[in-house]
Amino acid sequence: MAKVARRIVETHQEASSVWIGECEGELSWVFQNAQERTPILRLRSDREIETFGPSLHPTSVLIAVRSRTSPLSPLVATASAMWPDAKKLIVLGEWWPGHRRCLPLQDDWITKYWYELWDGILPFVQTQSSEAKSNQKLSPRIKRVIDGSILPELPAEHRLALVTANDSTNRMLWSDLLPVFSMLPVMRMPEHEVPYGDFRVAIVDICPKQSGRDSIDLERDTIALVRSRLPNAKVIVRNHFPRFDRWRELEESGADHLLGSLFHLPGFAGLVA
Repeated sequence: MAKVARRIVETHQEASSVWIGECEGELSWVFQNAQERTPILRLRSDREIETFGPSLHPTSVLIAVRSRTSPLSPLVATASAMWPDAKKLIVLGEWWPGHRRCLPLQDDWITKYWYELWDGILPFVQTQSSEAKSNQKLSPRIKRVIDGSILPELPAEHRLALVTANDSTNRMLWSDLLPVFSMLPVMRMPEHEVPYGDFRVAIVDICPKQSGRDSIDLERDTIALVRSRLPNAKVIVRNHFPRFDRWRELEESGADHLLGSLFHLPGFAGLVA
């Protein structure tokens, strides 16, 4: 217990966020990536929460659950009672997709899937709680909108973004969206050559329904080609059905960041800023 106490004291000196719940597989990946960018203190057991929790004053608490059979409600109750003023985020593992449709959670629970690390989880953790305290009288639903509506300052000059997409609707999406973030999109189909240029961002958006070949192979090969031709670009993949094992393969092929089919614009703005 002495070693545990020393770890918690040393980490708490820098961390303003606390992680409770599970930390395996995709959730371990989320925790490690988040901790590289902002210090997070992980309480690994109920005993650690009971022993050290009352002395901690985090600005945010992350509650991680990997599947629908995980004990979510007790963790939320514990976090709410122990840290009533902290912002709370539930990080859902890959066995939770579709919960908003078939197993909705409480409205005042802010939830993000594991693959929303860059556009949802990191912006949440990095946002200071002082922004929300001035709106404590508003409903939780309204506060969620306010907390998520803050965009980072965008550069004045326009930059080039390469978009590889095989679906006309998605190409139209990126054509309309990227100029909002001071980016000029250059479109290409997967079978076309990668153009030369000073591309700061490269987006790969392969729709399985429009792929004439196996979409998994096409997505992987497209990422590898874009990475080889544009070694300095930030490669962002929009995957419509994210799975953790699949994402690790895309990482090995050269992808830097992952977006789901629906993604959060403030977080995306931070990626391309």
